[in-house]
Amino acid sequence: MRSFVSLICWAVLAFALKAQAADPCTNYNITNDDVGAQRQQVTSGCFLSIHPYDLVMVYRDYLLTSDGEFMVFNSYGEAEGPTMTGARVFYFFPRTQTPDIQATATQVLVKTANPAVTLQIDRKTFAMKGVTNGKVTEDKNVLRTNAGGIELSKMSVLWLDSGFHLGSDPTADETALSTFHDSKNQTCTVKNAELFNYSSSGDVAFKFDDTELSKFLKSRCGNMTVEF
Repeated sequence: MRSFVSLICWAVLAFALKAQAADPCTNYNITNDDVGAQRQQVTSGCFLSIHPYDLVMVYRDYLLTSDGEFMVFNSYGEAEGPTMTGARVFYFFPRTQTPDIQATATQVLVKTANPAVTLQIDRKTFAMKGVTNGKVTEDKNVLRTNAGGIELSKMSVLWLDSGFHLGSDPTADETALSTFHDSKNQTCTVKNAELFNYSSSGDVAFKFDDTELSKFLKSRCGNMTVEF
């Protein structure tokens, strides 16, 4: 069975983080019913992992970073191999806070790096219940064929969909495409090589801070509405 520790190692090794927010990243490990949350400061930023408390061989969980990333991670079973995990990657902009959680009586509120985007997870069932300033749908089935099982739409912020890939971070492919969506549902698709830096060790990091991203989009994607 893939343990939570191995998941954290996989995330740290495969997905480079780049800090944007100035808020401190206090380490914690918290459980609220079936929702576990671990936040940790690493050299290149802050990440927050949200996972089912009782992990089984087949599961879905989430990774959020101070760089604006929201990763949907799927495990398809106990065996190892490139088809036994999958990841869907989104980003939210601008990024002005550190990812964090807040528990209520019925759900866990997961605050992304964008203050306008908070995910709502049922604390008893780990079901994705909603997202502020947008719509999120979840396919409860953890399958290789449903692109991670989480879909976003009607978001009133600028967001990026980097798609889904079996066995690795979809942004690790320099030739693959990522699509920006703005608050008016306009889109702009660009190659990953335009958005991410790639190191010789295989690390991937988003290229731009918010000011740089605004300039890039106004030049590269003239149809987009950029409100920062």
